[in-house]
Amino acid sequence: MDPIRLSEVVSTFHDRCAEAIWAHDGIVNKQMGDGLMAIFNFPIKIDAHASAAILAARDIQEHCSAALENLRSDLGDLPDHVLGVGVGIHTGDVEIGEFSSFRSDFTAIGGAVNLAARLESQAAIGEILISPVTAARAPDLMTGSQTRSLQLKGIEQPVEANVLTDR
Repeated sequence: MDPIRLSEVVSTFHDRCAEAIWAHDGIVNKQMGDGLMAIFNFPIKIDAHASAAILAARDIQEHCSAALENLRSDLGDLPDHVLGVGVGIHTGDVEIGEFSSFRSDFTAIGGAVNLAARLESQAAIGEILISPVTAARAPDLMTGSQTRSLQLKGIEQPVEANVLTDR
């Protein structure tokens, strides 16, 4: 893909994600290439932050799917696995602050961030992988989900993730 066109695609993706995250009182904490990290329950405290994250993920899937379908007609015949979104969600304590004395980078770190990232790395196009902790905090949103046992890098025990799909 042409680099300028690719930057347009990534920019559209980031915009659609940010809209969905903000609509559910989350913040976009970090953008990394064609991915991003969102935080819920900071700085706005919300009791239903797990549900908010799942609802934002569903909106991201919906908004990005529509935008990507429009792109497919512009970009020609692309395989299905080339354009799409996978999401990973985990709930837990994090450390938030600036963690460098040379370069200011306000971010969240910790095991909860790592588990969410590992879930995201295993999510196929159209999937939202949700940790058991998050699923337990939002059982009403787990209707229709499947479970999948995942062996995740850096995590000793398998994780029984709930899988929501847009299909």
